[in-house]
Amino acid sequence: RALDLDPGLTEARLRRGRVLARQGKHGDAVVELRAVLGFTGEPLLEYYARLFLGAVEETLGRLDHARQLYDEAAKIYPLAQSPRLASSQLAHRRGERAAARRMLDDALGPQSQRESDDPWWMYQASAGRQADEWREATYRLLPQ
Repeated sequence: RALDLDPGLTEARLRRGRVLARQGKHGDAVVELRAVLGFTGEPLLEYYARLFLGAVEETLGRLDHARQLYDEAAKIYPLAQSPRLASSQLAHRRGERAAARRMLDDALGPQSQRESDDPWWMYQASAGRQADEWREATYRLLPQ
């Protein structure tokens, strides 16, 4: 309903794309997630969109595009484990065992020890990250 009211809500589109992918509606998920890329102006949402779209592309057998999306996500958050783990799994799937092992070692190395380095750990809670700001804006609209 939120997207019916405002199709420009990129975070709602991102989350809808994630749900569609989890439901196995990969074609619809691709449409939603591609619509998010480049339009958020927010690195966090760009990161999630690339991870989720990469997973969908991988499921659809478009492995080169999936790898590209994982690499792009890793550039947004260089210390994040998730895109490197996904790339490692993808290399393993392709039979590139040595490359998969190197990527796995890199993802689990000492530079990747803090949960705060990878926004994936906060995905569930991130929908409320602007709650204080929105509450304050609402209070300003109320009569004094």
